[in-house]
Amino acid sequence: MTSDGTHINLQTKNYHDPTPMNHTLLPDQFTEGEFQFKRVDRIKDIAIYEKKSTKTRYFGYEVIRIRIADAATLPSGKSYPKREVYPRSEAWGTDGFTCVTFQDAQKRLGLMLNQ
Repeated sequence: MTSDGTHINLQTKNYHDPTPMNHTLLPDQFTEGEFQFKRVDRIKDIAIYEKKSTKTRYFGYEVIRIRIADAATLPSGKSYPKREVYPRSEAWGTDGFTCVTFQDAQKRLGLMLNQ
């Protein structure tokens, strides 16, 4: 969503919010294990990611509530800045949902925005 409240659909336009950020944003695309994720929509702190397997025919969508994690340093010494994070598996069903179709994902996005 832009600062003027406009909804941005990432299928047709890049998401850009000119509001100054003091944290790192979730990437538009990333790979986790055998899955490739691509953000296709975002409104405020709710996003839809397309999810597809590199090993099987699996294809679906995940609708997530983006949270902000504080900066942290692990015992190993690796540091992370303040950043947006994908929901943990324990938050699935509250902050994250799996949908089969894009239409179902859009409906879930709407429900999450109204919570």
